[in-house]
Amino acid sequence: MTKRALAPRLSKIDKAVELFASEFPMYVVAILASLFILLIAATVFWSTFVPGLPRFSAHLSLSNYGEALGDPLTAKAGLNSLWLSLGTVAINLFFALPLGWLIHRTDVPWKAFFTALVYLTLMIPGFLNGIAWIILLSPKIGIINQLLKTVGLNALNIYGITGMAFVQGLVLTPPMFFMISPALLAFDSSLEEAAEVSGLNKMKVLLHVSVPLLLPVLLAAVIYNFMTAMAMFEIPALLGLPARIYVLSTLMFTTVHSTFGLPNYGLAGVDGLLLVIPMLVALMFYQRLLKSSYRYVVVSGRGYRPKQIELGSWKWVGVGFILLYFLLALFLPLLTLIWTSITPFIAIPSRETIALWNFQGYRQAVSALTQWDLLFNTGMLVFTVALGVLLISVAVSWIVLRSRLPGKYVIDTVSMLPHGIPTIAISFAIGFVAVAVSRWIPIHGSLATIMLAHIVAYVSFGTRNIQGGLIQIHRELDEAGRVCGLSIMSIFRRITLPLLAPALFYGGLWVALLSYREVTMALFLQGPRNNVLTTTIWQFWANSNTATTSALGLILFATVGIGVGALLRISSVFFYSPQRNPKR
Repeated sequence: MTKRALAPRLSKIDKAVELFASEFPMYVVAILASLFILLIAATVFWSTFVPGLPRFSAHLSLSNYGEALGDPLTAKAGLNSLWLSLGTVAINLFFALPLGWLIHRTDVPWKAFFTALVYLTLMIPGFLNGIAWIILLSPKIGIINQLLKTVGLNALNIYGITGMAFVQGLVLTPPMFFMISPALLAFDSSLEEAAEVSGLNKMKVLLHVSVPLLLPVLLAAVIYNFMTAMAMFEIPALLGLPARIYVLSTLMFTTVHSTFGLPNYGLAGVDGLLLVIPMLVALMFYQRLLKSSYRYVVVSGRGYRPKQIELGSWKWVGVGFILLYFLLALFLPLLTLIWTSITPFIAIPSRETIALWNFQGYRQAVSALTQWDLLFNTGMLVFTVALGVLLISVAVSWIVLRSRLPGKYVIDTVSMLPHGIPTIAISFAIGFVAVAVSRWIPIHGSLATIMLAHIVAYVSFGTRNIQGGLIQIHRELDEAGRVCGLSIMSIFRRITLPLLAPALFYGGLWVALLSYREVTMALFLQGPRNNVLTTTIWQFWANSNTATTSALGLILFATVGIGVGALLRISSVFFYSPQRNPKR
């Protein structure tokens, strides 16, 4: 072949090499992150064949499966996990669907106020809700139970599957509310009007027209909350372990953090693997439903008309239902924490207990917060996790949507893998690897393990968020940059990154918030050197220091609320101020 014939081919190769070299930093970040995620997923499976302590030179066997599957406690914990998840979803549907319908589809008043309260409820960590309900409904010391005993009624018991499902249901209602809200806001009311013309009353229209058309969205929300409830640890630990009621997540935790004897990571790995199975089954059913999603289309180009439903005097019944949820999920827990933070012991409000008010709990809370390592660890954790998730998410999103890398969609699939792995299983895998490599890399019990666990757990959210923003930026801007002689990285730095700023800000803010309030992974990987605020609150509760627990919990909630509010205010001025976009 002549040089002239080879020239075009060599030119294409040179361009490909140049393009690859310019995007090389993105490839390095995305590929290394994908390999680490695959390592974590494989570790959960591989650990089940390793007897005893984690090590790479172990002789693999099936002894962990024989021990786990032969133990009646494993089967009992599996059934408890299933019933707890189903009960949680039932509570979610009982509250979230009516809340969404009332706020988005009807003429109830104060909609903006109620929506703000949903955001506020979302900011309360689940374990604080669990602690508050223990203070209210503990059989012996619960404030509500003490009131019931004074009038001769039997005490209620928050400890058990029912109590766990109730509290988890309240905690997970806001995520379901926000997941179904877009579909409710976009609903075509002409379908309901046609049903009413046919003679159906409002309740039958709701049950036979509205709800069936919302089925895909509802099922997606149900599957998400089912998976979350199945993997949750803190509420089952608070409300189940005192009554010796185990679910798979608490069984996994106690197997590693054993009071007596050495931790059994292999046995815990089997429990983690059992946690993944129901999630995969749920996802399979959802994918089958997506194949027939065309049957549920309600928004088209023909006469699409969203319309609010007038409830008349019934709207006040709706307001009462909305306030009932906020009473249970927000007001009662907050008031309980406020009350117990200034009383030396749990007691019914009375003149005698008011006379005992003091701020000792807040003094101890401030004393704990003045410890340099606690503040440093918490701040470093939140900052590093947010930065790490954004860095990986930007690299993955750029490769998937902008590059020509072969197999780029494999990287995208791997980035979504942590969404299907329980967070406690992710922390278990990180701990397993940390112990296995401790001879060479001493990270076991350090803050780095919690950072890695959080980054892996939240990278799925980060990639979806950044990809949503990057999709909206047209490729013609990249082409214009190339015409001006800019390199790929210069285009990214000077054009794409500024346009992605809102997505980066809100995504980073949400990831930082999740990391700040998360307790399951931090508690699983806890050591003497990596205490953070949430694990410190948990330790005070374990030591029966109710006042300091409540004071620290309120400080946690207040800092989240004030911080998020301030950042959102700053962002609204920075991103959307008219002065930043003057008319030319």
